[in-house]
Amino acid sequence: MGVAKVTLNGTTLMDVTSKTVTASTMLSGTTALDKAGNSITGTYVNGGNTVFQDIYERNYSAITSSVIESFFNTQSYIPSYAFYSWKASSLKAVVNSSTIKRIGECAFYGAEYITTAKMLSATTINHHAFANASRLYTVSFSNCTSIGSYAFGSCTNIRAIGSQCFPLVTFIDSNAFHNCNTISYASFPALISISSSAFYSCTSLISFSAPLVTHIGQCAFQSCAKLEYADFPLAPNITANVFSGCSALSMANFPSATYIGPGAFSGCTLLTSVTAPLVSLIQNNAFCNCSSLSYLYFSNLKTLDFYALEHATGLKTLILSGPSLLIKYYAFSNCTALESIYLLYSTVPSFNTDTSPFPYTPIANSSYLGYYGSIYVPSSLYDSYLTASVWKGFSSRFVSLTDAEIEALNL
Repeated sequence: MGVAKVTLNGTTLMDVTSKTVTASTMLSGTTALDKAGNSITGTYVNGGNTVFQDIYERNYSAITSSVIESFFNTQSYIPSYAFYSWKASSLKAVVNSSTIKRIGECAFYGAEYITTAKMLSATTINHHAFANASRLYTVSFSNCTSIGSYAFGSCTNIRAIGSQCFPLVTFIDSNAFHNCNTISYASFPALISISSSAFYSCTSLISFSAPLVTHIGQCAFQSCAKLEYADFPLAPNITANVFSGCSALSMANFPSATYIGPGAFSGCTLLTSVTAPLVSLIQNNAFCNCSSLSYLYFSNLKTLDFYALEHATGLKTLILSGPSLLIKYYAFSNCTALESIYLLYSTVPSFNTDTSPFPYTPIANSSYLGYYGSIYVPSSLYDSYLTASVWKGFSSRFVSLTDAEIEALNL
């Protein structure tokens, strides 16, 4: 891929190497490089409408608010970079009821005075369309189904996204709302897919609702420091770093998820409740520094990765069950309050190395609690644990449970 830069009258407006555009979507007179690195010139002129000439020449005196209003009501498509870094106060509202179907790449990027964007017929908002429009406050796209990457990136004045703002959106691309640090509430009733870093560093986001989501990309909510709940009943996976740094997150509900990715809840220091009954794999650092977790139960866990629970310093009770379990090195490192582990498996769990998974825990060192922690196992396997080579250093920690005692746990 060649270097892709958009220029206007010989001046480079933006380097968009990773997001190339085509001649037919670019305003006449602008130039760029295509995916192969060849120079292309915009051809979109709308039948010679002189308004386009004034727009791409930035003839601000000719483009009044009434001209812009008329322009929006006669277009079906806002071409790429049309109002890129628009400096005049004549463009405060992007309002259209029926004609505009699509908004091109960077169409309103950095437009300084836009406060309102309402397009009732637009189905697609392309990448960077409103990025860095720092005064944008109100958004409403009742027919939109797709939001491109960085479409609203760093729009730092949007306060909330109600369910009526994007009622039909099914796909949000990467970084679409990156650093929108004033959004406190967001609801997407039809949303199915959230790409990576879509809401990264939305530091004021408290509540997020999207009950139909089946895909959440990595880092999607990373550093959303005020987000309180994560409730995604249909999401099959909890991806890498998806809630990392969400320091106010207290509850996570993922009844359909089968794995928890690396660093997924890292730094969620107020997390107290995790519901994920189908999870079979917890990857490295998934719960690192989750210091408020006191209890965890996973009924189908097969692999607990290295450092998975590192520095979960409030964890007291861990209950794991299933047909078999592989525990990797340092899985419980620095779980300094861990007093009870229940391994309710039909076979004796194994380590993948000779390195203990329990460094700096009461299971290995009595000094943390003043006594050793206990490992509870089914009575049918008690002798097998005592003779298993990988468990030989923990023989005094094992407590045998009868079937009745296991049933009494009411798991």
